[in-house]
Amino acid sequence: MRHMRIQKNLKQKFVADRCGFTHSGYNLMEKGQRNVTLFSLYKIAKALDEPIEHLFKFSGIEELDKIR
Repeated sequence: MRHMRIQKNLKQKFVADRCGFTHSGYNLMEKGQRNVTLFSLYKIAKALDEPIEHLFKFSGIEELDKIR
């Protein structure tokens, strides 16, 4: 999510507002510190103007280790 948002030059607050989330809540989602529902992912995909399946793509399994 963060990578897509930055590529589109969008601020966290803008995406959070479009989704109806608080800025701090969205920030925690981006950092992986808050669980995200499928419906929330749908809202985020719409706010980023991306198909929802793009939120599930990984460039490689090694990327998962960086999240921890």
